[in-house]
Amino acid sequence: MRNLLETFGAYGTAMDTSAETQVDEALGAREQAILCVLEAQRGRIVTRTELARAAGLPVASRRIDVHLVNVRRHVGSESLVNVRSRGWMLPGT
Repeated sequence: MRNLLETFGAYGTAMDTSAETQVDEALGAREQAILCVLEAQRGRIVTRTELARAAGLPVASRRIDVHLVNVRRHVGSESLVNVRSRGWMLPGT
C-alpha cells in the first residue's frame, strides 16, 4: 500500500511517475492537515469536528467543506467517502 504522501508528494501535489506529469494545484496547509488525519485514521469515520480541529478552523465553520472538496479533487471522488451525518473516511485497504 502506497502512503498518500508518496502518492501526492511532500507538498500535496499529485504525481504520476509513469508519465512524469504533475497536477498544477498543490494542497494547502489545511488540506494537508485534513489528509494526514484521514490517512492516519484510514478505514475509520472521522467527524467534521476532528477535521476542523486538525485544520485549525472553528468547529461550526462551513469552510471545512471547501477544504474537503479540494482534498477530494486530489485523491479522487471514490477515495474520500462521506458517511452521511457521521463524517468522512478513506476506505481501508
